[in-house]
Amino acid sequence: MIDHEHNVRLYGISSRGFELAERYHDGAALDHLPDSLQHALGEVARERENLMEHFRETVLQEGGLPKAGNPEREWLETLVDRWYKSLAGAESVVHRLLTADAEWLHEIDAVEAANDWPEPLKQDLAALGAHARQCRQRLLQLVPGAAPEER
Repeated sequence: MIDHEHNVRLYGISSRGFELAERYHDGAALDHLPDSLQHALGEVARERENLMEHFRETVLQEGGLPKAGNPEREWLETLVDRWYKSLAGAESVVHRLLTADAEWLHEIDAVEAANDWPEPLKQDLAALGAHARQCRQRLLQLVPGAAPEER
């Protein structure tokens, strides 16, 4: 069984992962983005949703209670993404997504390193981290000027 403290840490990863998938979906629907970028954002969104559903199932099987995303926070972030897009273009949208992904990845890495997780959760956390890193590289190839500053 996953104890309360560990479950809370998994809540954050689960919630943010689902929210970010929605933001990627919304970015893919922006008409003013280049087709190649819209396609990449849509692929990332679908891949992330699949990983997050698998992660949710693993957490449930291990005795935890995963949490869905926060639709209100996701909606506000999407509005800001659209507003930035109208002001500065694709670089701003991708920059915001990469920044949010970097924060999520930092949280994944911290959770992964801080606990002795059951093997299925270790594998899922590693897969989520690898996915976030691959997405970052994919987007930076399409929009090189969007890289956020490293912490």
